[in-house]
Amino acid sequence: MRVAIALAFVAVAGCSSGSGGSAHHPSGPSSSPPARTGRLVGHLGEYGGPARPDGGMAVSDAPLRGAAVLATATDIRRAYSTTSDAAGGFAFTVPPGRYAVTSESCQSRTVTVRANRTTTQPLICPIP
Repeated sequence: MRVAIALAFVAVAGCSSGSGGSAHHPSGPSSSPPARTGRLVGHLGEYGGPARPDGGMAVSDAPLRGAAVLATATDIRRAYSTTSDAAGGFAFTVPPGRYAVTSESCQSRTVTVRANRTTTQPLICPIP
């Protein structure tokens, strides 16, 4: 009798959760794991134009405002779009993977975004 009571106590105690934790019940409902995403940020900078008297470029890393920016996942063929802000900046929150980052008249780049990390990729936009 004592053995049966002890086993019943262990079985009930094993199913409880303590200290804010949660018990795992394989046969019960399960929640999906939290979404894994990473951040992809960058800057659209214009370079070029007529030469200045000192030999430098007329425009050097001037922000390209209001430009469409596209991040296309190379492995799943999914695209994300945004518009650059007043400082030429852009940001995406995307699943981990490889992305081709493009904007009209800018050089495209391919980057790898990792979960829970921020990847920075500036784009150079040459002007004649």
